[in-house]
Amino acid sequence: MGFCALIVAVALVSVGVTLAIWSGSTRETNVVTIGNVRIELIDEYEGGVPEFEPSNEVTISKKVSVKNIGNNKCYVRVLVAKGWYDSDGNLDTSVSKDFIDPVYDTTGHWVKGTPVDNYEGYDVYYYQEILDPGATAAKPLFEKFYFLKTIGEEGSGDEVVFDTMTDGGKIGRITVLAQAVQSEYLGQEGTDFGLKRTGGKITGWPNSLVFN
Repeated sequence: MGFCALIVAVALVSVGVTLAIWSGSTRETNVVTIGNVRIELIDEYEGGVPEFEPSNEVTISKKVSVKNIGNNKCYVRVLVAKGWYDSDGNLDTSVSKDFIDPVYDTTGHWVKGTPVDNYEGYDVYYYQEILDPGATAAKPLFEKFYFLKTIGEEGSGDEVVFDTMTDGGKIGRITVLAQAVQSEYLGQEGTDFGLKRTGGKITGWPNSLVFN
């Protein structure tokens, strides 16, 4: 009872040039309609895809959220992975993924949960309310992100600068997966077929009910 979609944000940086061009695309990888649980992963740039330089002050407007397009109430979660890749699509761990920095919701509508099996490298965020048919999450998971120029504390010796001479041409990606389970008929909380809570907040639900 679920749905997956893939969002890719790509940064193209020419060697020796600080200008970065980001683009986005959406691809529905699986739609399963058992019980008619269907969701749409929303990926929107405000005013089109921008061009900008790496900066610790300037953000890119990009909204990531979820809409229930099925007929059943459901819980949703979003998994996010960041990374840098070479032109052949191979992960390049020599460039820190922390240069890509989404500004996540801090209102409590989304809570970071425990890692999910078979999704190594993904952070998982749970929407805290049941999503009614036709409804969109009250708050997006994030509405902007940074392509940072520096990470780490300045003057601490741990500061790292994005080097356009050596890192130019690398591709920065934000990969987003959205999943849902029908809210009715879930088992008792804390069981293998029920919600899991930490400090009163949803931090997990049964993976066995999700189709990928």
